[in-house]
Amino acid sequence: MILFGKGASLHELGRRYGIHPQTAQQHLLRAGVVVGQLGSRVDLATRREILQQHRTGHSAQDIADKVDVSLSTVARILGVARQAE
Repeated sequence: MILFGKGASLHELGRRYGIHPQTAQQHLLRAGVVVGQLGSRVDLATRREILQQHRTGHSAQDIADKVDVSLSTVARILGVARQAE
């Protein structure tokens, strides 16, 4: 988690620990770390904003409009977060 927090990518973590990047992602999710999808272009601050807005009861469409991403992007990020719970 420390390396990821210092900017290491999921691919870098995978190479370092000899695991697939998706496995690294799942370990981080289980540890409660907010991580993006592999190849995603949504930055971490936006992901956090999406999750916060969702926790406070905003609809996915409202969130998408507010952070200027597609509805499918919001749905994907929320789905990844649900998998980690």
